[in-house]
Amino acid sequence: MTFSDIELLNKYKNIENLNVLEIGSTKENTTIWLLENILIHPSSKITCVDTFEHDNLFYNFIDNIKNYYNKVNIIINESQIFLREIKNEIYDFICINNSDQSSSTILQNIVLSFFIVKINGLIILYKNIITDMFINIYQEKINVLYMDKYIVIQKIKN
Repeated sequence: MTFSDIELLNKYKNIENLNVLEIGSTKENTTIWLLENILIHPSSKITCVDTFEHDNLFYNFIDNIKNYYNKVNIIINESQIFLREIKNEIYDFICINNSDQSSSTILQNIVLSFFIVKINGLIILYKNIITDMFINIYQEKINVLYMDKYIVIQKIKN
């Protein structure tokens, strides 16, 4: 997932203490793009959650983020387990990169992410039938800011 064509993300560029969650970090190069283009401020950080099912995926990921290691918190776990256990983190935005997962996993990730993103925070994910379902169910609590290959949802109320 790359976000270079989503201009609304520019408002997050170089913001102090920006807190981002990425679910599915071995897919594409979202982490690097975010670190190089948005998470520029020294106090900004990203938490990356992935199972890293194969050692080579993990080692490639570590190699890719080596220049930013102090800004990256790596969680090796299933996303829905991590999201259920999280207590006090509130994220400015969450990227969900799990289009290759089962429909139930995608739905769990979206719903659980909704509860830990800040009011006015964003959830960014691939467009599919599950995301359409979420938008219909949560339409009174969200604004859809962008829709193309992926969707940017803004949480407006709990």
